[in-house]
Amino acid sequence: MKNVMIILLSASISFAVTVFDDFSAGIGGWTVRCGSAAWSSSGGQAYCQTSNTCSALVFPGAVLTQDGSITAYGSGYHTFGVIARLDNLSTGVYAYVSVDHNVARIRKVVNGVASTIYNSLYHDFPYGDYMLVLTCEGSDMSLSIEHMQSSQTWVLEASSETAVQTGEWGLAAGETEALWDWVELQYDNTANEGETSGSLPQPGIHPQLNPFTGSVMITVEGAALGSTLEIFDLSGRAVQNIDVSSGTAMFTPEHPGIYLARLNGTTDTQLVKLVCIP
Repeated sequence: MKNVMIILLSASISFAVTVFDDFSAGIGGWTVRCGSAAWSSSGGQAYCQTSNTCSALVFPGAVLTQDGSITAYGSGYHTFGVIARLDNLSTGVYAYVSVDHNVARIRKVVNGVASTIYNSLYHDFPYGDYMLVLTCEGSDMSLSIEHMQSSQTWVLEASSETAVQTGEWGLAAGETEALWDWVELQYDNTANEGETSGSLPQPGIHPQLNPFTGSVMITVEGAALGSTLEIFDLSGRAVQNIDVSSGTAMFTPEHPGIYLARLNGTTDTQLVKLVCIP
């Protein structure tokens, strides 16, 4: 788990708004973009089966932003990854791992088809589960990769040759069957040049210290009677479900690591990252 922490905390930019989906409610509201594909969901996972070079599924609510960071946990056989800055013509940035071709790439998508390769990383990528983190800041792009079974990590960086554009973000795959357990998008409303339909408020979850050691007191705003704070690890496993009717909660994890907290019993589906250090 220590390697996961290094990857997620290495970004030089932080974003104010976090949107998270573990597909426990399916993929209703998500929008299919780029090449045609059979998208579905079952048992808290999103699935894609496609023969196109790039098929995408973007976040609900038409979240449009230039800069942001998207993290996805999943697996696939040819190319599986994430999409960023996807405009109305299905042109944007596609970042992925291809385990059967032993390569990871950040490349351009033009009219829904994989196009210019910005940069590649060649390695004997093992089969299994991966955590991918694509961060875009201006013309700079970075893809962090971790193979969960072996804890091997890699970083691929690239720069765009064209003007940075506003667009949608989400999942993407090419010529493969792929699945994702969860996905998280972080972006900053003040940095958006596009419009955000159904703009999502920041979550009312405020840890007193973050990172923290041992335990942390969490203040929860907007908690109704019967609301709970659900906390789970990066694999999606629920570790605690704390009553927050009083407006506060004490979280004491069994082990150091990164945890995700979500307020249940309200309409807020956003998520706050909690980092426990040794």
